[in-house]
Amino acid sequence: RALGEVLTHSSSITQKSLRASAMVTKRQYRIGPFRFDAQKLVLYHDGEPVHGRGAGPTPLRALRKLLEANGDVVTHEELLDAVWSGRSVYANSLNVCLSSLRWRLGEHIAIEPVHRVGFRLKLK
Repeated sequence: RALGEVLTHSSSITQKSLRASAMVTKRQYRIGPFRFDAQKLVLYHDGEPVHGRGAGPTPLRALRKLLEANGDVVTHEELLDAVWSGRSVYANSLNVCLSSLRWRLGEHIAIEPVHRVGFRLKLK
């Protein structure tokens, strides 16, 4: 698919089509009714910025890292570094961060844990 093509919401989307069509423009992604500007770390719904749980900079840095992986597994360490830039955080911080993303985008994404490795993002 051509760059700039909008992702069509489908329950049968494959990882290959995630790679090809989730990116609307460079560093912008369409996720169901949401548009995510990965450069500015802003999540939009119906053209308006979203605020509150799951839309702050911490979960959006995690979302950016997962989207940039194009459906591949992102290790715990890679996510921790992308979200907190090497700062020391509580062991449960990553789970809380991903939980808030699931809450905000739940019906449009699946963040799958990969046992003892990391996480993989799938669009529904």
